[in-house]
Amino acid sequence: LMNAMSSHRVIATHLELILQEVQHALAERKVEVVLLQEVRTAVQDRLMQQSQTCGWHVQFAQANSDPKKCDAITCVISLRTFDEIAEFECLEGKKHRFFAAVRQGTMWIISCHVPGEVLTKEQKKEGVPSHGNAAKATMTFEQIVCRFLAKGSSVDVLVAGGDFNTDVRILKGNLMSKSCCSQVGLEAPDAATCLDVEWPIDGIFTAFR
Repeated sequence: LMNAMSSHRVIATHLELILQEVQHALAERKVEVVLLQEVRTAVQDRLMQQSQTCGWHVQFAQANSDPKKCDAITCVISLRTFDEIAEFECLEGKKHRFFAAVRQGTMWIISCHVPGEVLTKEQKKEGVPSHGNAAKATMTFEQIVCRFLAKGSSVDVLVAGGDFNTDVRILKGNLMSKSCCSQVGLEAPDAATCLDVEWPIDGIFTAFR
């Protein structure tokens, strides 16, 4: 299975599927933005070429600096221009992850790939689920809000979407009790969005200052 999934044919087919889905989302469905995570440099290059052909605006975050790991690039793609670009740095232990961020008018849009929750030995003994009650994701989201919806800023809305590596429904519940934002919305499936857990880890959050 590993040999099959890493074959040139499978990789090429996957790349074409990504390009096809992005093209369909922007041209046919007329979505505002496309958020991608775990992009490798070869896919980044093709997306850059396609953006020049199709008139897309695209912002990529830095790749993972560990050559033994996947590039883990996040990006934002849109038909509308960006008024400002940035990236958010998230620590995974001593390693750095970067989230692509763009501003369009009074809204920041972030493509997120939050590190997985790390349970203590005590939590494991107590049977705490692997979502860890969204502790890491909650802390990361608060940091994002504090930076991009800072007091005195002209921006009052933040959209953060992608892979939060936890139950996004629990994450929303946690955020609603925090003072960092006045209101939080979530768009996510009710069912699992990956194979090894029973809850949705992917979603799109809208936060208001």
